[in-house]
Amino acid sequence: MTLTLCAWALLINLNVKVVENPVNQIKQSYVRAFLCAYPKKIINRHIKINKAMKQHLLTTILVGSFLLLLATCRSAPPATNSYGLYEIECAGAGTQGSQLVKVWVYDRNANIDMIKHYAVHGLIFKGYAGGNGCTPQRPMAASPALELQRANFFDPFFKTDKAYNRYASQVGNRLERVRVGNETKIGAVISVSKDMLRRDLEAAGVLRGLSGGF
Repeated sequence: MTLTLCAWALLINLNVKVVENPVNQIKQSYVRAFLCAYPKKIINRHIKINKAMKQHLLTTILVGSFLLLLATCRSAPPATNSYGLYEIECAGAGTQGSQLVKVWVYDRNANIDMIKHYAVHGLIFKGYAGGNGCTPQRPMAASPALELQRANFFDPFFKTDKAYNRYASQVGNRLERVRVGNETKIGAVISVSKDMLRRDLEAAGVLRGLSGGF
């Protein structure tokens, strides 16, 4: 309908004599101006809406990308095992048959029991680099996969029975708390009876002798 009326108005623009009366020609001029301007307003309104939608979508994408970049670049503690996140380092020579280690647990609610847990876990599955007068220490287990392969032994050992407590004791009574980015790590020095630990793991058939490994 609107296109038909606009076509009519176009004929008037081209001086086609549709109506001879001058008064009617003036009326037709107003009609032409109204009918041809009205669709343009509607079109312009839709264009403005589409531009606003595109701008909103672009803003959302940019904000989402920025947040994803922040999450990716945020410093994170090293992942280690299914029990949690921790670091282990040598803290000096212990008494005969034992080893002093310093363990950092990435948990603001960590307690000494958790730290002893990770001290024993670290000697079995992780080892540590040298430093503080220590030589690098290889893990007792030849592969971290042993933890899953012998889950029937290690799940009670670390979780239910908590047998690891027999091999670990705290040196002093101090817990250190350090802020690392958005994380908090808590540490302590632990003495681990590593010779007795290895002997008991070998007796249980979990580890082989030093010559073979498992």
